[in-house]
Amino acid sequence: MRLLTSHEARELYYHTTTTARRANALRPYWLLMQRKRAAGTYDSAKARKGLLPHMLEAAKDYGQEHGTGPRSGAAMFPPAVRAQVAAQLISDAEGEWSCGNDWT
Repeated sequence: MRLLTSHEARELYYHTTTTARRANALRPYWLLMQRKRAAGTYDSAKARKGLLPHMLEAAKDYGQEHGTGPRSGAAMFPPAVRAQVAAQLISDAEGEWSCGNDWT
């Protein structure tokens, strides 16, 4: 969690990682990144950038569940916060991959 420096970032991170709906939505993305890693074409920076649309959806989902609607979630978590959460998720995944853990 060293990359999450704000309360908002931690809140979005926990919502993304503990909500089954969000975790299931991210599963195809993680499988794709894993295949790219196995093929030798994985790029961490591109992977972080590729997670940003998922982070926007997670923010909207959070707003729908805990706020006044999807727009409130996007406003609660500005792009910098969403990028921070994406970086943490990539860091977590790379740590798991380096230990030999994967999603297959």
